[in-house]
Amino acid sequence: MPFRRTLLANARTRTAGLSLIEMLISIALIAILAAVAIGFLSANRRTLEVARDRRNAQNLAVVCTVAHAVNLNFIVPNDPVESCRNTVRGGVSPSGLCAGKFFGVPGMAEAEIIGAAWYLDVRGSELIYVRDRPPPQ
Repeated sequence: MPFRRTLLANARTRTAGLSLIEMLISIALIAILAAVAIGFLSANRRTLEVARDRRNAQNLAVVCTVAHAVNLNFIVPNDPVESCRNTVRGGVSPSGLCAGKFFGVPGMAEAEIIGAAWYLDVRGSELIYVRDRPPPQ
């Protein structure tokens, strides 16, 4: 029975590669690692958003203060969000040493403006950065 021996001999030899079970286990492990990584990154994302909002608030407060020094007024009384929008739109100084110079923060998205406004207060004709304010939930 030489035919039977060849079948058994071929069944025992293994070709290089992965079996279906090994492939499924590998895919399952990769999926579990991806789920853990996504969870970790989403937790850090909120921290990064808070840092971005605080940085934007500081920038808006500085630009608004400098603009006020060159006779530009972006402040809307008791409305930090609209004051931030005005500062982002900016303006050109009408007179003085900086006549014709643009003051503003172009390119800031609406969500960034609202996030930055959380850390700002309007006091008189200035935007004041409030460092100790906890982030919104």
